Parts: sequence; C-alpha cells; structure tokens
Amino acid sequence: MKRLKESLILIIISLLFSFEKVAAADLNVNFEFINNYGVAFNKVEYDFINELYYEGFQNYIDKELYDIIFLDTNIVNSKITKNSTTNSFMPYSSIHQTASKKLTIASACTSTCLISINIEWLKRPVTRSYDVIGAYLSGVELSTVPNTKVINSTGSSSTSTYNLDPAGNGFGASIKLLPAGSDMKIMQTFRIVGTGTVYGSYQHATSDITLNQSQNYTISRNGYGGVFLFHNSVKNYYDGMAGVSLNV
Repeated sequence: MKRLKESLILIIISLLFSFEKVAAADLNVNFEFINNYGVAFNKVEYDFINELYYEGFQNYIDKELYDIIFLDTNIVNSKITKNSTTNSFMPYSSIHQTASKKLTIASACTSTCLISINIEWLKRPVTRSYDVIGAYLSGVELSTVPNTKVINSTGSSSTSTYNLDPAGNGFGASIKLLPAGSDMKIMQTFRIVGTGTVYGSYQHATSDITLNQSQNYTISRNGYGGVFLFHNSVKNYYDGMAGVSLNV
C-alpha cells in the first residue's frame, strides 16, 4: 500500500512538470508584443532586443528601425558581442564610463553585422543642446542608413540629421537632447558589411551650440573618441569623452 501511494505521488509530480512544460511552450508560441507604433514582436525577437539593447526598448522601435534590426531574420540566432572589456582609463574598449555617462558598443553578425552604439546618462545633463554620436569604420562599409533615438522619462525623439563621410569612413548624427526628464538614453543602430573595426564616439556639448556648429567636423581617427575631428573653435563646446571599439 505504501509503495502504491509513493508511485501515485511520483505520477502526480511527473504530470505537474509535464503541464508546466506545455504551458511554458504555449506561452512562447503564442507570445506577441505590439508597441505603440503597431510593430509586433514574437518571443524570440523580444528577447533579442532585451539582450542587444535593454528591456523596454521594444516600445520605441518603429517600422524603420525594426526593418534594420531584423533585415536578416536569422539575426536572432547570432552571437551578440558586447561589454567584453571595461576600462575607464584606456579608450577603445567596448565600454567607456565616466561619472556622468556610460558609452557602449555591441554587435550581432550574420552575413552583415548589426551594430548598436548606446549612451546611458547616469546623471541629469545640465546643458541640453546638440550632442553628436557616430562611428569611424575601419575595413567595413555602412550598408543601411543609421537610426538614432533619444529616450528618457518624458518621451523620445529621433534624428534624421546625419553627416556621412564622403570617403565612407563613417558618419555622425547631431541630436538635440530632450528638454526635461531623467534617465536619458541614446540608441544608435546601423548595419555594416565586411571585416574590421567599428569605433564609436559620443560627444556632449557643455554649452549651447547651434545645429550647424555641431556638424562642423570631419570623421577622423584623430578626433574626439577616435571619430569627431571638430574644426576651428567648435571642439571647445564638447567634452572630449573617450570612445569605444569593437572588432567584427
């Protein structure tokens, strides 16, 4: 009798585990997240965004950015490379952090590479003018138009103001920081082809500057963060933060 009871208990436990597995499988199959742009994500896509960016960024992905990220549907099965080295003293690791902000770069590669350059503000920026974020490309070529978004507790905005290097060595984007709010994040996404190194830079304007002034630079490894070589006195507006890099 005792053995019968033990057998029944084991059967019940096994059934419970089976039901949990089936329920979990159904959840993954039926999962669908639709954001305010009407863009839908399945479970695999949703988790991919969590890993490459952060959970919650799904809310800010419009159709244009979705098409860049999932241009190759197999991207969700690729290896994501990020945060491989942290060094606050030497530039050109995959992370560079100061007291006020953290700059990171990440990649996910199939036949092309998806690149994400991100800045996270750790404090409220005092000056909210035109900052610049972009990349120097060594041995690789830009294959999509970049997408750059500014996000914080008050909302989000995008920029279409890009300065593309005529020689194909990279690009920069001028972005106007949101006028209020905290938890500022800037997310830049683009695709490249080839094998080489991507250098990323973010430069914060420490005093008010015009849009035209913010574009007064050349893409150069000799510039701030290995990307932005500002002309004339424009460099005096920016903080000269070191850059990041990633081999692809």
